[in-house]
This record gives sequence, structure tokens and C-alpha cells, in this order.
Amino acid sequence: MHLNKERIPPFRVQHFTNDKWTATKAILSGATLGLAILLTFLFGHAGTNIRYWPLLSEMSYLNRSLAVIDSIQAMHSDADRYSCKMTCSIEIVESIPENITFDADELPMSTFSAWSRLISLAEKRIYIAAYKTSLRGKHVLGASDPSTSMGEQIFEQLLKTGTEKDVTIRMVENYLAKDPGDNADGSSLESRGALELRRLHVSNEYGKGAMHSKFIVVDDKHFYLGSANLDWRSLNQKMELGVLVLNCPCLANDLGNIFFSYWNVAVSPNETQSNCQSGSSVPLMETTVNAANPVVLSYYGAETKVFIASSPRNLHEQGRVWDLEAITSAIHAAKSFIYIHVMDFIPMIVYQKRKSYWPVIDNALRKAVVERGVEVKILAAALHFVKENLHFMQSLQALANCADKGSIEIKIFKVPAVTDFHKRIARDRRTHNKFMVTEDTVIIGTSNWSGDYFTTTTGIALVARQEHAQRPLVDHMRSIFLRNWRSPYAHTLNIYIKQCLQGPRNENVCEVEKSTTVTR
Repeated sequence: MHLNKERIPPFRVQHFTNDKWTATKAILSGATLGLAILLTFLFGHAGTNIRYWPLLSEMSYLNRSLAVIDSIQAMHSDADRYSCKMTCSIEIVESIPENITFDADELPMSTFSAWSRLISLAEKRIYIAAYKTSLRGKHVLGASDPSTSMGEQIFEQLLKTGTEKDVTIRMVENYLAKDPGDNADGSSLESRGALELRRLHVSNEYGKGAMHSKFIVVDDKHFYLGSANLDWRSLNQKMELGVLVLNCPCLANDLGNIFFSYWNVAVSPNETQSNCQSGSSVPLMETTVNAANPVVLSYYGAETKVFIASSPRNLHEQGRVWDLEAITSAIHAAKSFIYIHVMDFIPMIVYQKRKSYWPVIDNALRKAVVERGVEVKILAAALHFVKENLHFMQSLQALANCADKGSIEIKIFKVPAVTDFHKRIARDRRTHNKFMVTEDTVIIGTSNWSGDYFTTTTGIALVARQEHAQRPLVDHMRSIFLRNWRSPYAHTLNIYIKQCLQGPRNENVCEVEKSTTVTR
């Protein structure tokens, strides 16, 4: 077992460079403040007696020390960022369901290949945030199947890395699991000594919500972030999209800070509650990477400004951008087009006893179409709260009749069930993407687009902006969206409503209910 190779005390992340400066500043600031309080308490006004001038001089020295640390930290940060610009690489990765074909010359790297490569690179540590840990098919099907082999391989790779290599693996997973088997492989890896596991019960800490983030950080240098769960179905049954980022400590450390904001609130499997009375009392780290101060990278020679945004706000470090604000800011700034591919697009709070209207993103899109003449295209699934979902989409699409220049079109993306095996898991064969692209911004996230995901549920997004004439990342994401949009699996809203709600159901177009032939 390798669980004690790198113990981290509660609320502390010792190997993060920025935190070393923060800790030193905190000690000096505490000394300054304590000295001032002591003098004031004992003598009313410390400066009235010349005997205490040496103490005041010491306070001045401490304050100067703080200024020096700030200066050194700034230089260190600048050097790190320059190094990152030279070394960071970003690659789009995708999962394409079995028996799905696209009219494209070349597809991006697969999610499976990205995960396998990440794990193989690990020399010291791996941090995993997982909504689900169901890599082996037996938890859903009752037995393994050739279609589950990719998930089985990732499970074995994590097991060997955690037990045979000198690598510490830590995992935070969602709790309570949505379906039976969702957390089975996290527990299995923990029981075999491959990793240290904590469970984040967001609704217990904050009254509602879930841990819905999906990312893997390796050695504070490399990471995956995207829509794919740690689940075999996310490797070859669902449409998934994410990023593989290598040799980029500036961003990997920042994502590691988010991991530890979860870790500090989460509990081990044999504990019943957090060490804290509430999540709001947990000390959080500070980030200097945000919209105002992004990491500047090179993507195929083009300057690219990148930062990581997150939800919910009560788990934010100081300086962190809310991913909802990142999305709405990009929508408000768009002048030409906004292309969105998400599983759920519902302008409501839907996962509470009393549903409520939540038009934040919906309103931003309407303004973009009517006031600025922007072209909007939305690809979504019709999986959850279908009637409400489709009514809102019809309302949004009707706006096209009111716009002089702008346009809005919506399609439903359906992954068909081709084989008998696919029909057993037909509902799991779906688009699960969560990304947006405009003429200068790409946002790749982990959240569906209903209000719950931004207000009470953990989620993250990589935000990349390209402002110069050459915008290869924007072009790449735009081509992926249009590939999906023009495919035979994307159906207009009118066709979907006619064939799935009003007339005889077309099984190649309509989503189905959960199968009763699987174990979940």
C-alpha cells in the first residue's frame, strides 16, 4: 500500500509553490497584527511612548518584509508563466459512440487514449475528481462485455499504478451515488490499497447539490478536464469532449487547488460527516489565474489566454471566476456566432422540490440574437424534463422571427441504438458534451445547463480566448460543432416533436426510458 507516502495535513497543500509564499505572508501578517493589538490593548495608543518605538519599528520591518515577499512572488509567478507559455500543450479529446460515423477527415484523440497516457505519465501523484466511478461493466450489466474493455483497462491501470508504482492517488467522488454501482470502482480501488478515497456529500455540506466535476491531475503538470465520467460508457457509448493538457504546471496547479477545496470538505468512507461544521468555514486557497490574469499559452502558434472557472461560488478560492459568469460574459461579447453543445439546456432550477424559473443564460442568448444579430445554434439531448425542455427550446427558437439579422436554430442530437447490446443500454447512448464556442472564445466544461449546476453543484470549465487573426482552437471547436450539427444524428426541433411527442415514436430519433434489463 502507498497511502501514506505523501500525507497532507487538513486544509494545507504543502507542495504548491504559491501556497508557500501565502503561508509565509500569513505568518508575518499575523505577527504584525498581533503586535499592534497587544500594544493598543496595553497602552491605548502605542505611539505615545518613545519606549515602544522599537516595537513599532519591528512592525514596519514586518510590513516591508510582506512587500518584499509580494515582489518575489510576482517575479516567481511571471517566470512560471513564461515557462508555461513555452511548454504547455492543449489537445482536444473526444469519445465517439460505437457505430457512429462522421464525415470528417480526422477525429481528435480519444478520451480513452488521453486517460491512459495521463496515468502512464504519473511519477508522484494523481488527483481525481469523479462524479461516477463505474469503469467495469459488471456493475451495470452483471458481467463484463467486449464493449466495456476500455473501462476495464483504465481500472487495471489505476490499480497497478497505485499498488506497484511509487505514486500516490487521491480521489474525491460524489456521494450519494445516483444509481447503484456508480461509486463501485472507487470503493474497489480504495479497498485494494490503490488510492485514498474521500466522498463529497455536497447536499449534506450545503443543503443541496452534487459533486459533478470530472478531472484528473498528474504530478501538478498534466491534466484532463471534460464531460466524461470515470465510467466505461463515457469511453465508447456517449458523445464526450474534453481537453488533455500536458507540461503545464501553471494550470495544473490551479486545478489542483480546486481538487483540494473538495478534499478538505470531503470525508473518508468510514466517516459520517466532515471535520467542519459547514463548508463555508473551510479555509480556501487563492488563485491568481482568472479572466483578468489568464495564463498565456501558444496553441499551434496562436496566442491563447486560458483560465479555469468553477461552481458553486461557496467553494471558490479567492480570485476564482464563476463558470456561469465566464459563459454569460462570452455570450455578451459575441458578435458573430455562438455554438452550444450540451446534454441539458433547461432555464430552470429543476432538481429541487419546487422548480423555479432560471433565465440567466436564456436571456443572454435572446439579447445576443435580437440586439446584436448573432447567429446562435444549440445542440442538446431530450433526456430530462423533456416537455419543459422542449417548450423552452420552442420559445427560444421562435425568437428568430423577431430578429432582423440574428438567427437561432436548435437541434436534438440522438445516438441511435444499433445492436442488441446497444438497445440494452439505449438511454446511456447519448450526447453528454458540454461546450460552447464563439468567434473568439472556447469554453469546455463539466456542467449541464440548468440552474442547479451553477448554483449548488460542483463543476469546472476551461476557458480559452484567442483574439488575433489566427484562431486555430476556435476553428477546431467550430468544425467539431458543425460536424455534429450536420450529421444524420442531429434532428430539427420540429421533427423531434412530431416523431417523439405527437405521432408514432421513431426509435432512431427519440430517447427511451431507462432499461429494466440492466442491473442499475
